Amino acid sequence: MLFAFTPAIQAGMEAGKYLQVFNNGIPIGMVRDAATGKFVAHAVGAAVDGNPLLPLFAPTQFLMKGAGLIQTHMGFQETYRQIGFVQAGLQSLQNSVGVLQSTTALIGVGTVASVALGAINLHQTLKLRKEVEQMRLEVKNGFIDLRQALKEQGVEIRQIIEQVAQDNKFEQHRTVLIHAYGLFTQALQRFRSAMQLQETSRRNAEIDAVRGMFFEALADYTNPHLLEETSAAGQIRRLECAWGIEQAIVATYQVQGEVSAVSDRLSHLHNHICENASMVINSCESHNELNFLFPEMSRIRKHDLAVINTWQNQIDWMRSLPASELKLLASADFDTNEIDTKDRGLNKV
Repeated sequence: MLFAFTPAIQAGMEAGKYLQVFNNGIPIGMVRDAATGKFVAHAVGAAVDGNPLLPLFAPTQFLMKGAGLIQTHMGFQETYRQIGFVQAGLQSLQNSVGVLQSTTALIGVGTVASVALGAINLHQTLKLRKEVEQMRLEVKNGFIDLRQALKEQGVEIRQIIEQVAQDNKFEQHRTVLIHAYGLFTQALQRFRSAMQLQETSRRNAEIDAVRGMFFEALADYTNPHLLEETSAAGQIRRLECAWGIEQAIVATYQVQGEVSAVSDRLSHLHNHICENASMVINSCESHNELNFLFPEMSRIRKHDLAVINTWQNQIDWMRSLPASELKLLASADFDTNEIDTKDRGLNKV
């Protein structure tokens, strides 16, 4: 994964004024002044194999502004300054989980027709998420109206949506998913409010309660009995929802400054994704399912796991810093420094 920086910062790097920060030879999306050692900027974008970073469920906000998020362990003032992009990351998670869950209304719980899988493949799912982000589609009770969203897909798709909706077994699953998504969104809203509390003990108590709600929602998505009743395509979409919620759990630890717990949860999540992916592949019963899963697994490996691994690398780097470096990090003002570099004309170098 290659990081991108603002033109001003990039020009400074090319001129030798700024240097990328590495941890064990891996870039972490941050730049420091070569002369003073001060941290001056974080990445504004990233690319994988020459294409823009576009994960399926991992929020890039936690990665692109990881330097600022790392600062949250320094105290509430820094946490407060980072509320905006933390909330943007949470909104990204909410959008992703809502869309991924919605596609199960076409997958159902039994054998899935190839035409149905094609209608909600990786490309179509990313397209639906974009429309939700742009408020062209709305997630209600955990589901998008797929009849409206996929109206251009033809009569056969609409018929499959109706058939799934009338299936009693899927209705049982749908009830659980509606409850889980509702709990997840309630926890997100409570988390947003909790981050704005200025009294430390009250804030941490609220965030602890939020984390409990996330774990409760997670249990519904990973319910082994329900997963066993679901096809491989349905399993992967529910597990992707679960992985998104697990990242929200990581965020609760991070804004509390519990960096050891953050590293542990991210390591656990990485291993969990790999184990779950293997389980889903082994449960495939047709070439159609394999064809559906292949691009999805590739995207997860190259994009989502790249985000999670870099996030953990940022945290582990911060944990290894001596007191003097932590002091520099705590005093960094990334936005101001980027403005200053523009004023110096470095973008013209």
